[in-house]
Amino acid sequence: MTISIVYNKVTIRRLGCRKMLCMCFDLAILSFYSNQSFFRFLYHDGPFEALHENRRESYLDFIKEYCKENDIQYIISVIDSDVSKEKFLKSDVVCELSQKEDETGTLFGFKY
Repeated sequence: MTISIVYNKVTIRRLGCRKMLCMCFDLAILSFYSNQSFFRFLYHDGPFEALHENRRESYLDFIKEYCKENDIQYIISVIDSDVSKEKFLKSDVVCELSQKEDETGTLFGFKY
């Protein structure tokens, strides 16, 4: 199977489009190898930061369905200003970080 990616060079220069292209490519690779002995998880840091707000929820809905169909665990880090917490099930959230003064909600005890 050959995977071809065709894109407009003007459009791809925009960070959001480039990042989306990379995310979709990663998902395509995992899907291609889904019936073979290959890892079944994917991690993207801040996938919604560069996306236009009207694309965020549709992409989130897409990856939920896509990962369910292909038995893929998709790990993402998001900030609450990018995507509403209401879009996630309680079981979807593994770790919620915050910047409280008492240092609860920190990652490994580090405050960023």
